[in-house]
Amino acid sequence: MKPSWRRCVPQLESYRSKLKLQDDGMSPHPDLRLRPYDTTNMIDVKVVFMGWNPYRNRKQATGFAFEANEGIHKPQELATLHLMLIDDIKCRPPYRHSLRQWTEQGVLLINRNIQRYKSSRGFFDHTESHTIQHRTLTHLDQSRRVFVFFGYSAQKLSVCITRGLVIKLPYPHPHRLEELKKAKLFSTINKHLVKHNIKPIDWKLT
Repeated sequence: MKPSWRRCVPQLESYRSKLKLQDDGMSPHPDLRLRPYDTTNMIDVKVVFMGWNPYRNRKQATGFAFEANEGIHKPQELATLHLMLIDDIKCRPPYRHSLRQWTEQGVLLINRNIQRYKSSRGFFDHTESHTIQHRTLTHLDQSRRVFVFFGYSAQKLSVCITRGLVIKLPYPHPHRLEELKKAKLFSTINKHLVKHNIKPIDWKLT
């Protein structure tokens, strides 16, 4: 884990310690659940995308919100993001499921729930994940950053942001595609970054 996260979000270390004790069978695999914090320095974050739950299938989930492993059917959330991207910046359709080209430029891809929790009533939110994400957002809150909350569940944490640019959008689903396209998400983000003298994100995906 990057040292900056360890200092500002100490709950991450205790959470990782629990993951080492046993494999609970939930998605994503325990080794991947803190991947955003292992790969991106806090100071380098320009944009935060927050979703709701990781993909239910471990074969899909990579630890990054919305990203999926290669060799499987593209999840509808990722497919919707791709269509939003094509419509906004007029790029070629991405053929891979990876979003590493975004994360390497400072896009933090996290879910409100770090892992998928199961009960007899189905899936439910868990306080531990929300505490971690609450502290994450609070420490990242700066006017130069952009915070995108997808769906009602993620938007509950938008109250953590008082200085950064907050964008609230429906959860990326094919049925909401036309509404999502109107937001011009990717170009809107870059306009904000440029306004704050920050290098914009090259959103094109291969």
